[in-house]
Amino acid sequence: MKKALKKLAVILAVTGTLCLIFYAVWNIRLTDIVVEGNTYYTDEEVRALLFPEDNDTRTVYALWNREFGKQREIPFIKSYEITITGINCAEVMVYEKSLIGYIPYMGTYLYFDVEGYIVEASSEKIDGLLFIDGIGFDYFVLNSKLPVEDSNLFYATLVLSRLINESGLKVDRVYFDRNLKATLYMGGILVWLGEATELEKKIHTLVDIWPQIKNEEGTLYLDDYSMVNDVVEYVFKKNTKSGQ
Repeated sequence: MKKALKKLAVILAVTGTLCLIFYAVWNIRLTDIVVEGNTYYTDEEVRALLFPEDNDTRTVYALWNREFGKQREIPFIKSYEITITGINCAEVMVYEKSLIGYIPYMGTYLYFDVEGYIVEASSEKIDGLLFIDGIGFDYFVLNSKLPVEDSNLFYATLVLSRLINESGLKVDRVYFDRNLKATLYMGGILVWLGEATELEKKIHTLVDIWPQIKNEEGTLYLDDYSMVNDVVEYVFKKNTKSGQ
């Protein structure tokens, strides 16, 4: 009888110890999560999207979920990697979808890549991408090319996106007409670029001119500018105010 009680006491002691160990291990949490590769979301937003539930920050659960769980579907993010670097530390590497612009369509935004594929449809608006206007189409299919008449639109958008980002100019939207002629809307100024050719020269010219006209209202014509004695000649027409 004493041996049985002693054996039971040992079993209870071992079980209690294991329960305490499990409880202690289960309550270890990731408190230091470093995020890299993100531009569309802040670090805090990425953490909230990847670790939304209470259990998600438990180190043991995060390890299990990384090996056997499914990746969360997050707008604008193609994939991500979570590496546990310590009992309380993790690193998240975010791989974002490659986007160059977006088009408004029936209350949502269609985001497309350099080849014209619609990679995201979302009600969220991402800063830093070109707002493309004036393009007509009747339907779209996610992960398929945007059905437009002239596919050169996507190359023109890519070039404009790169040049505008490099220049630091603030462009509200880009309007393309049916002939792929472009107009930039920049506050109270319209910049008529004309055909989507020599865009680099036109944007560099705009950068040089901008400090002189940025506080005005009117239209800058860069579709047919010229160089005379190394000086750019251009036409800027101010808006006329009624009653004057």
